[in-house]
Amino acid sequence: MRRRVRLGVSVWLAGFFAFAALSPMASTVQADGPRVTFEITDEPGAWFRNAAGPVAGFGSLAVATPGTEVVFTGKSNTVHTRTSLIFPTGAINMPFDTPPRKGSDDVVLHTPGLYVFTCKIHPYMFGAVIVDDPSTTGLDLGENISLVNGITVPTSSDLATRLLRTFFIATHPANWEDYAAPGPWHITYPSVDVRITGGAVANLDAVLSARYGNDLPKAALFNPATQAIGEIWVDTQFEKTRGKSKPGTATAVSGQTWQPTRKVALPQINMNNPHNMWTDRNQNLIYQTQWFDSKLTVFNRTTGAFLNNISVGESPSHVMTRVDTDQVHVALNGSPNNDSVVELAPMANGVQRRINIGRGAPHAHWMSHDGKKMVTPNAFSSDSTQYNFANDSIDAILPAGALPIATGMTPDSKKNLRSESAQ
Repeated sequence: MRRRVRLGVSVWLAGFFAFAALSPMASTVQADGPRVTFEITDEPGAWFRNAAGPVAGFGSLAVATPGTEVVFTGKSNTVHTRTSLIFPTGAINMPFDTPPRKGSDDVVLHTPGLYVFTCKIHPYMFGAVIVDDPSTTGLDLGENISLVNGITVPTSSDLATRLLRTFFIATHPANWEDYAAPGPWHITYPSVDVRITGGAVANLDAVLSARYGNDLPKAALFNPATQAIGEIWVDTQFEKTRGKSKPGTATAVSGQTWQPTRKVALPQINMNNPHNMWTDRNQNLIYQTQWFDSKLTVFNRTTGAFLNNISVGESPSHVMTRVDTDQVHVALNGSPNNDSVVELAPMANGVQRRINIGRGAPHAHWMSHDGKKMVTPNAFSSDSTQYNFANDSIDAILPAGALPIATGMTPDSKKNLRSESAQ
């Protein structure tokens, strides 16, 4: 599946992913009125699936009336947060946030306008509710929307419509850029009238198409002129295959021909959203994380044969080894606890310990060239831990910006590099 979701709009990321510290506000009292249910799934695009069925062709959008109870139920193999990303300014019961968990949560929406929810662990997961006042013309988006970092913008603004555009691309796989399909990249939007700032009524499809287009040229594809050494492994996380209900494969690509040479789907374990991989010292094994599960999988690099499936903890995101000991380290992106990096024996022969990094929810950690240090990006706390294996202690915890998702080091390990989703 040669599809790519373009989520790299800087203004979108800067606004949408600059998470503020929220207190859990999960409601435990159910309303007696209307209800919308989102099933949180492992399915690409339909991560927040409207149980009542698609609205305007999109499965993650619901339209409701004031006083509607929104219920989030778990149909995923791992934990998620239910976090209000944007909401009508001044809306009752907002902002809304929960700890990572699998169970059900609910919130009652009273104020007309647009509400978008996400998971802070997997921040491309989106579900939206438009609470519409039936006495007004058009679906109510509200006068202004607020983001959880405190930004407030008119619903007629460029930022607001960019957020809507990204939602309709990310949650609708038919809108993903498909290089195998002929013609331009075609994007469809719901053709519905919406009520925005100042009470103006506009057609959503017409506005988004006029501002951003819906038949866009695709980026040119080409093979590098210089051959690579060996092979390249890529996690094709959303790819679907027969024989399994969960998405995702690991794909090997020849560095000489730049063609795929192997697909590893592992239907015998229903491999679920493979996200990051590493190899052992001898390059015989592939250690594969399942980001929407709790397992680290091991398979043979040459044959793709399944070898092991090890329980490590919720939402294992990235895996690396120590070059000096060949021990395996896995970041648990779904664990809010301090001991969120799991250390396994070489060859992943059993969990040895959980390492205290002083924070929870790390994503893409990095190991130093000599195996003596580790750096973690801590997504929930917007900082980065520098851990020292020589004395098993934390050297420092430093600010890293909003939702840090990746780290790296220079070859001599004297400088750390961090990546933020808000950049």
